[in-house]
Amino acid sequence: MPLPPPPVDLPAFPPAIPVPPIAERPTAFIQSPRALPCIGSWLGVASESLECGRARFQKGEYEDAAKALENAVRKGSDRELLREARYWLGEALVRLDRTEQADWLFRQVAQDAPRQDWGVWALHGSGWTALRLREAARARETFSALLAGPTPSPLDVWGRHGLALALYALGRWEDADKEWSQLEARGVPLPLVRDVLFWHGDTLGRVGQPARAEILLRQFTQGGAHPLFPSGVLRLGWWALAAGHVPEAVTALRAYSGSAESEWATAGLAQALLAKGDWAEARKSVAALSARRSPLAYPLLFRLARAAVDISPPVDAESVYQQLLGGSLDASARAWVLMVKGEAHRAQGDRDDARTQFELAQKVTSGTPAARQAAVRLGRTDLELREYTQALNDLTPVLTGPRPTPDVLLPALLLQGEAAYQAGDLMAAGAAWRRMLVEFPKDAQAPVARTALAWTYLKQGRQADARRELLEAVRVAPDDSCAPDALQLASELAFQSGDLKAGRELADRIITTYPSHPRADFARFNRALALLRGGDAAGAETALRDWIGRAPFPALFGRAHAGLGTALLAQGKRDEALREFTLAQKDGAVTLGQLGVASVALANGRRDDAEKLFTTVRDSGTPDEVAAATYGLAVVAFARGATRDFTTAAEAALAATPPGPAGARRAAPLLYVLTGLAVDEKDWSKAFGLARRLATDYPTAEVAPDALERVGAGAAAASDWPVALDSTKILRDRYPQSPLAQAAWLRLAEAQIATGRAGEARPALEKFVATSSDDADAPRVWLALARAREAAGDRAGALEAYGKGPRDESAPGWTREALLGHARLLTQEKRWDAARPILERVLKTSDGAAAAEAATALGDTYAGEGDTSGAVEYYLSAAYVAPDTAAGRRAMLSAARAFAAARQPEMATTAYKKLLAQSDLPPDVRDTARKELAALPRSTP
Repeated sequence: MPLPPPPVDLPAFPPAIPVPPIAERPTAFIQSPRALPCIGSWLGVASESLECGRARFQKGEYEDAAKALENAVRKGSDRELLREARYWLGEALVRLDRTEQADWLFRQVAQDAPRQDWGVWALHGSGWTALRLREAARARETFSALLAGPTPSPLDVWGRHGLALALYALGRWEDADKEWSQLEARGVPLPLVRDVLFWHGDTLGRVGQPARAEILLRQFTQGGAHPLFPSGVLRLGWWALAAGHVPEAVTALRAYSGSAESEWATAGLAQALLAKGDWAEARKSVAALSARRSPLAYPLLFRLARAAVDISPPVDAESVYQQLLGGSLDASARAWVLMVKGEAHRAQGDRDDARTQFELAQKVTSGTPAARQAAVRLGRTDLELREYTQALNDLTPVLTGPRPTPDVLLPALLLQGEAAYQAGDLMAAGAAWRRMLVEFPKDAQAPVARTALAWTYLKQGRQADARRELLEAVRVAPDDSCAPDALQLASELAFQSGDLKAGRELADRIITTYPSHPRADFARFNRALALLRGGDAAGAETALRDWIGRAPFPALFGRAHAGLGTALLAQGKRDEALREFTLAQKDGAVTLGQLGVASVALANGRRDDAEKLFTTVRDSGTPDEVAAATYGLAVVAFARGATRDFTTAAEAALAATPPGPAGARRAAPLLYVLTGLAVDEKDWSKAFGLARRLATDYPTAEVAPDALERVGAGAAAASDWPVALDSTKILRDRYPQSPLAQAAWLRLAEAQIATGRAGEARPALEKFVATSSDDADAPRVWLALARAREAAGDRAGALEAYGKGPRDESAPGWTREALLGHARLLTQEKRWDAARPILERVLKTSDGAAAAEAATALGDTYAGEGDTSGAVEYYLSAAYVAPDTAAGRRAMLSAARAFAAARQPEMATTAYKKLLAQSDLPPDVRDTARKELAALPRSTP
C-alpha cells in the first residue's frame, strides 16, 4: 500500500526572468557619415543634429548621440526627420539604460508609421523595451504585430525570439515552445544560439519534456561564460532529475555557482540525492536550507521522512520525525508523519511500534481520509501479527463509512478478504473479493483476488459459483493439489458455454499432467463428447469405445452408450447406433436412449414411431432432453411437409433451446427454415425479424448470411425497400467477407435510393461506373446512379445516366420508380414525346396509386404543350383510379387548374368541390383548393 503524497509540497520551480539577449540587437541601416558630421550642429538645424547624432551613435558615443538627437527632435518639424530622430534617440537611450524614455520614443514612431521603415524598426525596439519593463503582455502584442507583416530579415528572427520570450514570461509554455521550435527549424543565427538554447530548454521542461530540456541546457552550459550560465546549470540539474537522470542531476546541481537561486539549487540537490539513495547527504542539504530559514526546507523535511521508509539499509530518521512532530502541524500533516514513522518501524520488523504509530495517526484525524489510511495500515499490521479478528475490526469503519478513495479502498478490500478467510468467515471473504473485482476489475492484483475467490467458493461447496473463477485459479496455481479438480470443473464449464476447443485443451491437460488421477477418466469421457459435438464422429466413436472398454465408472455407462450411438448415427451406421441406444436405456439413461431410438426411426423414415418417442421424452425428460425432443418433433413436421405444424413445433423448440453456443446447432437451422417459409409467404417483416435473430443470436452459423440474402433479395424484388435496406446492411456489416455480402452492394445502393438515402448510395455508384463500365451490371448501375443524381438535383447527370441504362425497359433496374424518374426528367426538359411512351408503359402495368402517378405525369406533358383537353383527360383518369391517394388528389387539383386555365370556371368549380368533399384531405391541399376556388371568376346571371 503506497504512502500518500506529502501534505506539504515544494512550490513550483520558478521560471527565469526574461532578459534580452547579450548580443547587440540589430538596428536600422546607417549610411557612412560625411566628413565632420557635427560641424553644423551648433547652428541648431534639426537635420544637422540628426546627422551628428547618427555619427555619434555609430562610434558608440551614446551620451553625445542622445544630446544631438534630442536637439533634432526638439527643433525638427519634418515628420520623416522626426521619425528617424526619435528612432535613433530611442536606440541611444536603450544603451544608456534609460528604458522608459526609449520605450516612449519607439512607441511614438511605431504608432505614427507602423509599417514604414522607421516604424518597423521602432516596433521591434518597442517589443524589447516592453520586455525590459516586464510588460510581457504588451511585448507579446508588439512582437505579434511585427511578425504579422513584412519585416527585414534580421527582425523576423529577433522578433520571433522576442515573441517566444514574452509568451514564456506570461507562462504560456506551449505557445513559447512552438515559436522557438519554428525559429530552430528556420535556423538560429549565431548571436542568438545560446539564448535560444537556454530559454527553449527551460520551456521544454515545463511542457513535460524534461529529457529534451536536458539536452538543450547541456548544450547551453557547454558553451562557456554567459550571463545566464548559473541559471542554466541550475535548470540543467532540475530537468535532468525530472528526466530520471539522477547522477547527471547531482553533478549539475553541485556545480551551481550563482547566488540568486541558490536555495533552489540546494533543494534540487537534496531531491537528487534522495533519488540516488544518499539519504545522509540529502539530510545535510536540507539542514543547510533550515539554517538559512529557507521556506523550501519545511516541505523537504517531509520528503526526507518519506524516503526513510524505502531506503536500504534502514536509516535513523527519528530526528526528522521529531523535528516535524515538534512543529505546528495540522491534524492531517501530523497523521501523515505518524504513518510514515509507523511504516519505517514496520519495514524494520518492529510491528508493535508500527501499530502504535498507526493508532496515534488514526486518533488525531478521526473520521477523515487520513484516519482511514491509518486504519488500513493498522489492519495490515494486525493481519501480519495473525490477529485476524482484530484486523477485521480495524477495517470495518473504513469499508462501512463514507466511500474511501481508491488507493485506500483497494488494499482494504484485499486485507478484509484475507483476514476473513483466515478467520474462517468465508462469506465475508467472498464478499470482499467480489467487491474488489467489481470496483477494480483491471487492477494488477485482480488475478490474485479472483483466485482467492475461487478457492473460497470451493471451500463452501458452491461449485456453480466457483466455475466462474476456476480457470484463473488453475492458471495462477497450477501445481496446487486441488488443481485437477479445478481443471475438471473448468473444463465442464467451457463445454457448457460451447467453447469446445478450450474444454478439450483443459481435458487434454488433465490427461497429460495427471494421468493417474481419478479426474483423468472424467476428462477422457468429456473429451470424447467434445469430439462428437465438434463434428468428429469417427474420433468420438474411437474415444468412447476406449472409455467403455476401460469401464472406469459404471454409473456413466448409460451416457457413454448414448454418446457412442450418436457418433454411429452421425456416420450412417444406424443398426449399430440402435444397439447402443438400447444399451443406454438398460444402463439407466432411459430418456437419452429413447431420444436416440427416435432419431434412428426418423432417419429410417418411420416418422410416426419417431413422433411417439419424441413426445414421450418431451413430457418426461430433463430440460435439455425436452429441448432436443421438441426439436425432433419440429423435424418430423418439416419432413411431412406440414408447414403450419412445423412452424408451431419449431417455435416451441426455439423456446426450449438453451441460449448461447450450446443451442446454436438446433436453433440456427430452425430459424433458417422459418426465414425461408416467411420469404415464400412474402411476409417480409416476419422474415427479416427471423433472419436478424439468426444473425444476432448465432452470428457464426453458416446459414446466417444466406438467410439475410434471401430476405434482402426477396424484399427488393417486391419493392419492400425498408426491409431490403435493413437486411442488406446487416449482411454487409456483419459478414463483409461473404460472397453474398460483396455481391449485394448494388441492391444496398438501390435500397438506399428508394428509402431517401440517395446521398449515401451515390459515391459507390459513381466509383463503379468510373472503373467498371464494361461490367455486366453496369446498365443497372447507371439506372441507380440516375436516380441518385436526380435526388441530388443533378438533372443533366441523371439524364446522361438514364441514357446509358439498358435499352430494354423490362431489364433489371428499370423499376417503376426508375421509369417515372426518367419520364419526370424528360418532362422537365420539355421532351414530351420522349416522356409519354415511358409513362404509358407504366400506366399499363400499374394500378392504384402508381397508375395515378403515371396518369398525372402524362397529364403534365399535355399541359406543358398547352393541350388542356388532353391534360384534363389524364388528370381525371388519375383522380378516378386512386382518389384518396396523394397522386389522385394532385391530379384532381391539376384538373381544376387546367379547367380554370381554359376559362371553364364551372368545370373548375366542380373539380375543386369534388376534391374538397374528401373528409381526410390534407390541410395544405385543402387550403390551396379553397384559395384557388375563391379566386375563380363568378358567372354572370
